[in-house]
Amino acid sequence: AVVMTDDLTKIPRAVELSRKTYALAMQNLWFSVAVKLGILGLGALGYAGIWMAIFGDVGVLILAVLNAMRSLTFVKVKEYSSQNSTAISETAD
Repeated sequence: AVVMTDDLTKIPRAVELSRKTYALAMQNLWFSVAVKLGILGLGALGYAGIWMAIFGDVGVLILAVLNAMRSLTFVKVKEYSSQNSTAISETAD
């Protein structure tokens, strides 16, 4: 929605959103790799079975999806705050 208009002033916002989205993707990637390596290590030592690996994998999946859902609030918060500042400045004049 940001790049679909002719308004070039929205490009910095698009860059900001892309950086935040990239950071969330990296968080999800590194968290899932760390948990899976931990379970792999425990499995190699005989402390983790197949069920722990399955629950660990599904748990990481759910946490990654919930973490990624935070990106849905990036646009809404900015739009709401910009609408409020416009309304306040219009009433103050």
